[in-house]
Amino acid sequence: MKILNLVVLSSILFLTACQKHNQSQEDIKTQQQSIDSQAVASQVKSEPEVEIPSTVSEPKKKANTSTITYPEALIKQVTEAEQRCQTPEKQDLNSIIKIVDLIGDEQPEYIYEPDSIYCIEDGAFRGHGGDQLVIYQSKDGKSIQEIFNSTVFSYQVLDNQPKALVQIEVGGGYCGQNMDAISRAEAIICKRNLEWDETSKQLKMGKIQLIEKQADAE
Repeated sequence: MKILNLVVLSSILFLTACQKHNQSQEDIKTQQQSIDSQAVASQVKSEPEVEIPSTVSEPKKKANTSTITYPEALIKQVTEAEQRCQTPEKQDLNSIIKIVDLIGDEQPEYIYEPDSIYCIEDGAFRGHGGDQLVIYQSKDGKSIQEIFNSTVFSYQVLDNQPKALVQIEVGGGYCGQNMDAISRAEAIICKRNLEWDETSKQLKMGKIQLIEKQADAE
């Protein structure tokens, strides 16, 4: 009987010890999980917060709207020509004056067509004898110096490098003909490039380029 009681008591003590051991292991595991959670939280907190910037729209670059300036003396010429009209048609300066670099010195030259100033009372019809073409140079943006002045049938600006080139269309004596020996109907038409002459500081007509004269319309 005593032996049986000892066996039972030993079993109870063993079971109690096992239960305490298991409980101790669970406590250690729970405590370790708590420590790990705190460590993670501490690490997250210690990292610097990155602020996500709001979207910023880059301002669009404004187009260059700077006003083209013309020499005062040239503006005065245009104004005086318009005043000779009883009823001048309103025109922008850029339709009367073209700005180009014809010498290659990065300074502007001004191609002026006085006959392009239109007087309403003159009507829409014009002669075929050609129009006046004047080219000015300005060093200070105020005064002007004439470097070409002639009557031409037409002209065009060729965008050559490093400087632009004016090609004019002329006839008769400008094409090498002796107008005293021929009639006006026999006059030929040719093209000539304007070339800068450093000695005279003027634009001169270059080599004659003959073109076929168009037959007059019946």
